[in-house]
Amino acid sequence: MNVIPVAAIERIEVLRDGAAAQYGSDAIAGVINVVLKKNYEGFSASLTAGTNMTNMAWETPTITGGIQKNNLSITDGQVLQFDLSKGFKIGNGGHFVVSGQYNSHGASNRSGNDNAPTIYLGSAGGFPGTPSGKDATAFRSQLIADDATYAKSRNYDRRNMVFGNSSSQNLGLFVNGGIPISSKSEFYFSGGITQRAGKGFGNNRVPVSRSQQPLKADGSLFYQDGFLPAIESSIGDQSLQLGYKTKIGNWNAELSNTFGRNSFNFTVSSSGNATLANSDTQQSKFDAGTLKFDQNTTNLDFSRLFEKAAGFSGLNLAFGAEFRRDHFQIQAGETNSYSGVVKSVPGAPLLVGGPANGTAT
Repeated sequence: MNVIPVAAIERIEVLRDGAAAQYGSDAIAGVINVVLKKNYEGFSASLTAGTNMTNMAWETPTITGGIQKNNLSITDGQVLQFDLSKGFKIGNGGHFVVSGQYNSHGASNRSGNDNAPTIYLGSAGGFPGTPSGKDATAFRSQLIADDATYAKSRNYDRRNMVFGNSSSQNLGLFVNGGIPISSKSEFYFSGGITQRAGKGFGNNRVPVSRSQQPLKADGSLFYQDGFLPAIESSIGDQSLQLGYKTKIGNWNAELSNTFGRNSFNFTVSSSGNATLANSDTQQSKFDAGTLKFDQNTTNLDFSRLFEKAAGFSGLNLAFGAEFRRDHFQIQAGETNSYSGVVKSVPGAPLLVGGPANGTAT
């Protein structure tokens, strides 16, 4: 629905109960008719802009068992949409309408701080075993303090996830029109091209989760501060409808063909495949595959209104036939986006007693 520019629409009809009586059993749940502008010779344009302004408060538990209160003012989710439509007259009674739309929607983020006990030191998802002869509570408290000191020296932002709407940009062009062939016949057409791009984010990989990290040739982290993988989408839509309607005696006849296709490509960026061999030039952007779908539908319909027939004030008789072909395809991404063998990697160093006191593994 969102590939049709708002400026191209004259009205929208929502038909619920009884729609199947007019449109057949496929419409048993109802019908939405998007009626495009016809015989329109004017020009229209609109501009819409907006943003989210949010004050977000949340609480974070502390190592001492207390609660730290946080407050953040956020301005995000910026929206900019521009629509235009221009109509033209073609010959004697013909019409042609061209419409366009640009839509930009910024990302939003409502995440709080990462509550992982350690970001750089220790072990993923918790604490390593307590060294022999040490008190567990004292050992863990010192490890957390060392980690916090090191994270501060790296200017690490614990608000390292993105929970919210992804960003997107849409650009579309749509045309529709009709040309009368005679007083009883008309040729009509409509079609559009839309290109959309989006960007969302996956789960953040903190440095301490070494098994999820690509490594350099010397075994050190390729992303020293971890990474937040981005999932980018590129979506293309194209459609074309051609139709001819006429009268054969007292019957209305219509022949139409509609073709549409869509491609959805996934790209993962700012990421890494932890199962690939250690290298100083790790790949960080991957083609993760493409989904494709196209459909062609041909319809032939006849209808006639019998006035005051069989005791009714009016009887409408309609019948027709449809032939439809669907084609769906999944294209694999590049090999490095999914291949590899899980590696055994050494644990992260533990800085117990502060970075200046050396390391213990």
